[in-house]
Amino acid sequence: DPKAPESNPQIDSTLPAESVESVATVEAQPIRLTLVSAVSDDTLLACELPEWAGGLLEGRLTGLCSDLMRALSPMSQESDWQYFHWPIAGIQDQSESAAIEALDAWLHRRWAETTAQDPTIVLAVSQLDLSSIFADALILPTLDELAVSADRKRHAWHVIQGSRRA
Repeated sequence: DPKAPESNPQIDSTLPAESVESVATVEAQPIRLTLVSAVSDDTLLACELPEWAGGLLEGRLTGLCSDLMRALSPMSQESDWQYFHWPIAGIQDQSESAAIEALDAWLHRRWAETTAQDPTIVLAVSQLDLSSIFADALILPTLDELAVSADRKRHAWHVIQGSRRA
C-alpha cells in the first residue's frame, strides 16, 4: 500500500550531524510570601498563606486559622492578627537569608507580645526553613495542605494535642 507509513524510514545521512548544546538556565525565583500571625496571651501562630489566597486571609483560611488558635489557646478570648509580606519595599537584599532575617525580627517582636512564661509557638510555613528561629516550635502542615487534606488536618490536631499533654 503506497499510502501506508513506512515502518523503517531511511535517514538522510547527507546532512552533517550537529551537536546542539542546550544550556539550562534556571534562575532562582525571588521569594514572595505572606504570613499571617495571631498572638494571644500564651500562643504565637504564624502561617504562610497559599499563593492562591492573594496575600489575604479570608473564607475557609480564616476559619482554619481561627480553629487552630482556639485549639492552641482555648482560654484566650482574643487574638491580635497581623500580616508579614516579603519582599519588603525598600530593602535591596531580596535573598532568602534576608527574608529569614526580616521574618526572624518580626516573629520575635510578635513573640514579645505574648504574656505567658512559656508561650506555645506554632509555625506552618513552606518556603523558608524557620527551625533556626524557634527550635522548640510546633511545626504544622501548611494552610494549603490543611485546607484540602483530612489526613494533614488530623496530623495537625495530633501535634497540637500532643503539645498540650507535654
